[in-house]
Amino acid sequence: LVRNMIIRPPMKRTITLVFILTFSIFYSQKFKIISLKDSIPENKNYEIFEFINDKSSVENSNYIATISCEGEKSAFSNIFEIAKFQSQNLGANSFKYIKKEENEDRIKIYLDIYATTDQFLFLNRKNEEENKIYVFGSDNLNDKKKRYYKLNGKLRTLQNRKFDQIDYKLGSKLKIAQKDFMAIPIQFQANKNFKSIFLNTDGWGRNESQESVKNYGIVTVTTYELFYNFDKNLGYVLLEIFN
Repeated sequence: LVRNMIIRPPMKRTITLVFILTFSIFYSQKFKIISLKDSIPENKNYEIFEFINDKSSVENSNYIATISCEGEKSAFSNIFEIAKFQSQNLGANSFKYIKKEENEDRIKIYLDIYATTDQFLFLNRKNEEENKIYVFGSDNLNDKKKRYYKLNGKLRTLQNRKFDQIDYKLGSKLKIAQKDFMAIPIQFQANKNFKSIFLNTDGWGRNESQESVKNYGIVTVTTYELFYNFDKNLGYVLLEIFN
């Protein structure tokens, strides 16, 4: 949609571009700019694409565009990756979720995208909820197959388009494992407040942005084979869609 724009990304981003465009063609994904500000920032940050929560005001932020991205429901995380990649090329490093539209086979998300400062990102992260762990199954929104896992030895079931929210009590011990009898559990324990952690059973969405804003309080989880810590920004979009 944006033509006559020459982008010369570094080699790593070139490889990512090929990967993203391949998925875009395979899953018939479409990215559109609904409205575009007159100027696009010259300095682009390809490392961050941050979900702006409701507690953060965008009044003084640099609005770039309203965009939509749609594709088949069979791999929603790839739709988000296309939206992120194309938005970053326009100079965006953050976004607000607006709405979704969907039919039986396809889903479209709408985002307002912004170029924001490190100070804004720092404050936005301070505004994020704390001490919650979310567990998702498949990112195929039409997948009827249930996913299972164990929480502290008890079997949990994840239905299609559902997730588990664990409200963590500081100092307590959590054991999360696949359903198999001999599965080795993830053991989690934290003694200070942390920002939301997003896990899934299937391994999608692990292309989380590199962080350039430090000291905002995040806990890194070692997730082993069948539980994957995925991009919290994708996680927050899924919460908006599923709630």
